[in-house]
Amino acid sequence: FPVTISGGTACYDSKSKTWFFSKNYDVKAGEYSKTGIFFYNEESKSETPFPFNSKEYFVAQPFLNNTGDILWFSSDMSGTIGKSDIWFSVKKDGVWTQPVNAGTAVNTFEEDLFPVINGEDLYFSSEGRTGLGGLDVFKISLKDRTTALPTHLGGVVNSNRDDFSLLLKED
Repeated sequence: FPVTISGGTACYDSKSKTWFFSKNYDVKAGEYSKTGIFFYNEESKSETPFPFNSKEYFVAQPFLNNTGDILWFSSDMSGTIGKSDIWFSVKKDGVWTQPVNAGTAVNTFEEDLFPVINGEDLYFSSEGRTGLGGLDVFKISLKDRTTALPTHLGGVVNSNRDDFSLLLKED
């Protein structure tokens, strides 16, 4: 299995020697900058944009699963339930598929951001669920993602401010 390291807006796949990261597009002075996801391959020294980036919406905070075939991210693209949602795209035959919204068990009418996968669990930050204030971190089983309710991680992880961008060890 590849090693995946994430700091909230970047992750690394040791198998493909590729960084997955967010960055703003170059814009003219006075324009609002949208964010996209890019891939940087260390061997070829090449940078490639995620095929679903757009200057019409943001795509950010990538997290690659341990098998390297599912890219989780945040976006406000068409089909978003709230202000921003958690999405994923599956890599099939070397091509990223049309993104899929993680659904209403995960996403709310507010901000849902910073997906992190650890084993069979999805961790994410949400502003639209009852918490301690601002963005709070929640966890939901990927197996029960369409039917279960996320678990709030409590005051050990969350505060009355924005809480996001976990760095987890597999164990």
